[in-house]
Amino acid sequence: MEREGGWDSAKEWRETLSGGDQQKIAWARLFYHNPKYAVLDEATSLVPGNIEGMMMEHATNLGITLLTVSHRPSLWKYHHLVLQYDGQGGYVLLVFSASKSCDG
Repeated sequence: MEREGGWDSAKEWRETLSGGDQQKIAWARLFYHNPKYAVLDEATSLVPGNIEGMMMEHATNLGITLLTVSHRPSLWKYHHLVLQYDGQGGYVLLVFSASKSCDG
């Protein structure tokens, strides 16, 4: 807080916090509100892998169903289903195992 001017300081997130810090705060809000499900779009792209794992595991422990859009294979182990789009308007819903690739 001292770095940013104390408790009474008001600044824009994008000007003050790193992308990773912004993601961590968004996750803290998710945990606080504890919804039944959450749609996450690249929600861990700027945090270290060990923090990513803690956030995903905590959401699972809280019972939050996560619908995740991500390019990070490290997230696969936290999911049970994969919705794979074919680029032509079609899709397939697959039961997923982290030991398999998204290619089938």
